[in-house]
Amino acid sequence: MYGIYRYEQVWEWEILYDYRYCFHKKNIGSTIESLKKRFERHTSKYKQYKRGEGDNTRTYWLFDEFGVENCRILLIKNCPCSSREELEREEGLEIKKADCINKIIAGRTRQERYKEENEYICFQKKVYRELHPEKRQEESRRRYEKKKAEFLEKKLCGCGKYFTQCHKKRHEQTKKHQDWQKQQEQE
Repeated sequence: MYGIYRYEQVWEWEILYDYRYCFHKKNIGSTIESLKKRFERHTSKYKQYKRGEGDNTRTYWLFDEFGVENCRILLIKNCPCSSREELEREEGLEIKKADCINKIIAGRTRQERYKEENEYICFQKKVYRELHPEKRQEESRRRYEKKKAEFLEKKLCGCGKYFTQCHKKRHEQTKKHQDWQKQQEQE
């Protein structure tokens, strides 16, 4: 049995949770451990992050803004789930319902995310291309150089002659290559 929790102050097992601070900012998550242990793990990892040893998460933004001491944990609901995937789906539903700072909606596949946010993702890519034209040109140039190297690479044909990819058709039409092909068909 799993659960969803949110931060305020209820200590229970297997729940969905969210962090709730001043100004009603929330971060929703899920756990199979007690809320007390989950909170302790968050604060421990936050301290590691502050020492430069861990990754940043949205929860830490709230810790930075309001302080760990102002944080509490609150039970949203118990979820009798049979797997982690099922729990993450429930967490995702709670994230969609709530006004929270979660960036990632748990329990979604890449395809589901793309389907739901296709227009936004395309807009982000367009803005990025417009803001970073030099990176796009650099990437195009790099791809061109790679293809050019492959295209101009000399290859040895079975007929004994060398050709480049860009002249393959012309090579296949030469008398020497056609004679060699006929010889191969006869054998």
